[in-house]
Amino acid sequence: MQPAPAGRAVLSAPGAARRHAVSSHPGPAQDPAAIEGHGAGAVLAWRSAVLRTTACLALLLSLLPLGCGARVVLEDPLADDDDEHEEPECTADLEPRVEDCERESTDAVPLARLEGDGWHLAADDEFLYYISDGTVYRLAMIGGEPEALTPFGSALSDIQYADGFLYWMDSGVVKRVPKEGGEPEPLVELASTSTWAVAGDAILSSAPTPEPAPLYRTSWITGETSELLALDPEQFIWKIGVGDGHALVARSHGLVSVPLGGGEPQVLAGNGVGAGQPPVVHDGQVYFGSTHPQGDHSGIGLLRVDLDDPAAPELVLDGFPVAFAFADDTLYGHTIPVPEIPGEKVPGRIVRQSLAGGDPEHITDTSAYAEIGFTHSSNGLVVSGCNVYFIDKCNDNPGGHPNQFRVVTVSKVPGGGE
Repeated sequence: MQPAPAGRAVLSAPGAARRHAVSSHPGPAQDPAAIEGHGAGAVLAWRSAVLRTTACLALLLSLLPLGCGARVVLEDPLADDDDEHEEPECTADLEPRVEDCERESTDAVPLARLEGDGWHLAADDEFLYYISDGTVYRLAMIGGEPEALTPFGSALSDIQYADGFLYWMDSGVVKRVPKEGGEPEPLVELASTSTWAVAGDAILSSAPTPEPAPLYRTSWITGETSELLALDPEQFIWKIGVGDGHALVARSHGLVSVPLGGGEPQVLAGNGVGAGQPPVVHDGQVYFGSTHPQGDHSGIGLLRVDLDDPAAPELVLDGFPVAFAFADDTLYGHTIPVPEIPGEKVPGRIVRQSLAGGDPEHITDTSAYAEIGFTHSSNGLVVSGCNVYFIDKCNDNPGGHPNQFRVVTVSKVPGGGE
């Protein structure tokens, strides 16, 4: 398998030898000494993550209004301040399964220990999937212990779930395995730390941020690579989402949708885009993290815009949107509030917000925080049944491991665990 020229994806040869990563991928805010002795690949992964996060924070903290029209704040036309919100009965499963550590999310219970890539969490209807210590694991949402799905050293970071398979990046190669486990299958080789996403039988990819590059589509069935979105020399591609037959491309100065089969791109938003997880389509609306006009400066929040008939984006949830998920008519978000006093340390939080409007309800705090910039470890948030699942970082470095996390859960109903 040959490296991809200039960030261009290349289909791996059938039967190509499996590559092994002997280290896990720490978050960029973590100590590089934790990966000492694991080889140059792990150090490069850590340095690349630092550079990408530094670029992201520099853009967000500039808070310059980049002009996409007036901001519309989401309001609830049916809200009645005199009426109490009645909550249907919902009992979460909150049985601890592993030894805990010191965390900010004290309302959440620990389900699994995770060391290494605390940035990503994937799920289907029954299991959570994550990478710990170079191995892909699955964990039943209700009861049970973690199950290893791949050999040790076979996975590095960036786990994604699609159509019964798990995908991840390992040493510049996108690999996959059936959700039941097995021997990893190499699919497409990319430049290290490239931005990528799964779309049917293809991988969408672009160059690592902050390098301007086109958006490519590479089929691992035919080996063909095509260009979906042309290069804009003034912008880099930050995140790639997939939904409703479109690639949702968060660039440094705007959000663009492109039909997966090819066609003309459509600009959905014109502000600085890319905070937190990739854009997501829900009920015809694209939800994305972005800066937005706020008086004489800009704020940061989770916005939404119509996929087919875009107008001025609506602000749904204020604060840095680390991750978000949907259940029925409710949005659940992991956000970091913007400090009111410069330099003040503000913890992250899990909240829920009615899609019809109203004020968000606080569920629990997290170990993410804002102080000078935003520091967070997980872009994963899953809602299933009465539970919210996410990854939280240990503050006390248990066992002397600075890159240790817990997969945790909390009731999706505020106070539901009491």
